[in-house]
Amino acid sequence: MLRSAESRTAAVPNAGGDITALIAHKSRRVWRFANLTVDVPAGTAYLGTSPLGLAEFEFVLLACLIRRPHQVVPLEELTRRVVITSDTVGQRLVELTVHHLGRKLEQGGSARLIHSVRGVGYTLREDEPG
Repeated sequence: MLRSAESRTAAVPNAGGDITALIAHKSRRVWRFANLTVDVPAGTAYLGTSPLGLAEFEFVLLACLIRRPHQVVPLEELTRRVVITSDTVGQRLVELTVHHLGRKLEQGGSARLIHSVRGVGYTLREDEPG
């Protein structure tokens, strides 16, 4: 189950990946990585100049990852940020959403940006050449 609007509004700055905390985080409002841009106040994400049209759940997950590029964000942390419960069902929902989000980012032949670290979580990084 997704967090309600009330819980997002009452979020503590730097407490997690929800939109309110992201806006408060070091006053940074727009995050960039490779050809990806996440505009937190507008709730939009772009790949190059093309809007991604993400659902709120996808947007919050992407915002969590773009805040910490090249670092592994544990699955449990992502689940805690966007789902009320961190049980197996919540984790599976996050895994499926990250998978679909990754596919959206790869549309049109773009390089893979979201990588799974088996048994741990996910990281945002560019594919290494080779």
